[in-house]
Amino acid sequence: DYSTFVVPACEQCGGMLKPNVVFFGGSVSPTVVQRAFDSIDASDALLVVGSTCATFSAFRLVDRAAKAGTPIALLNLGPTRLHKAGTPLEVDA
Repeated sequence: DYSTFVVPACEQCGGMLKPNVVFFGGSVSPTVVQRAFDSIDASDALLVVGSTCATFSAFRLVDRAAKAGTPIALLNLGPTRLHKAGTPLEVDA
């Protein structure tokens, strides 16, 4: 029950104070997306931990790595969007 939750106001403008995160349904800034793509492109492998990749923001990073032939390991409880999309996954166990 969140009925008593109070969102703090900015002391300067009185607007809603919000952390520097993207909430579900929000947009990731192009600068952050490009930095993430650059990191994926420079990586030897990708480890995805605890994500279903249900959002496009997360899915597109793994999809980019898969298309580049980068080895991917996925650690998650239950199925993910990656399984449904047929994205190749590699696990060396």
